[in-house]
Amino acid sequence: MTPNFDWIPTEVYESVSNVFTHGAEKHGEYGWQTQDAYGPKGIEHQIKKALGHIYKWDAISELDEDSGESHLAHAITRLIIALDMELRKDGPGRGKEAPQTEARAKAEREFSRLLSKGETSQPKASRRD
Repeated sequence: MTPNFDWIPTEVYESVSNVFTHGAEKHGEYGWQTQDAYGPKGIEHQIKKALGHIYKWDAISELDEDSGESHLAHAITRLIIALDMELRKDGPGRGKEAPQTEARAKAEREFSRLLSKGETSQPKASRRD
């Protein structure tokens, strides 16, 4: 099945893109891809950080003070990074890059294009207050 980016709401793209942009400005572009996925900054670290944002959203504040985005957007971003790390590996501790399929490469290019251009085939829905 071909990926269908129309299923992901525009606001989710925008919010997660804003968190990735904020992170790139603070820590460098694609910084997580240079980390050892099974080292101290690996998958477990990303999941712990995601859970921390979920806790903050539930107990403290819906918005991250530093970025102004929802803690849920930060949690989703951390989980995307963890999934990216998992998909790039051949298993815990093996450190082999997963072969990239043409479909995945095409999907990544399309996702990047949508995020960087702010384009979407969906009409922009109004935000709830």
